[in-house]
Amino acid sequence: MRRTLLLLAFTIPLVANASPAAAGDRENRTRGTVVSTDGIALTVDAAGAPMTFVVDENTRVETRGGGTATRRAQSAGRRGPSLTDLVSSGHVVEINYREADGVLHALVIRRVR
Repeated sequence: MRRTLLLLAFTIPLVANASPAAAGDRENRTRGTVVSTDGIALTVDAAGAPMTFVVDENTRVETRGGGTATRRAQSAGRRGPSLTDLVSSGHVVEINYREADGVLHALVIRRVR
């Protein structure tokens, strides 16, 4: 399976303390099933516990078909696909994240299934 890396472009500004620069320096990883996503947040059921991650323009998404989705979005005049174009409820994902002040900031989202 070929995975394509792409950078999501979002126009909604996020709280300053949710930025990677303000995040802790220890990177964590979890795996779970997507419960919901709205483009700026992703909720995952990880071992029976819901976890909500902030997603921004620095979050990298790795998924099969990501290159095609990127080209399609660019031909429609957007910088790239939205999170909801690539990940939806029921998908299994692995997320690298940092936690700062109780906010989980997704750094990398990999769609596993």
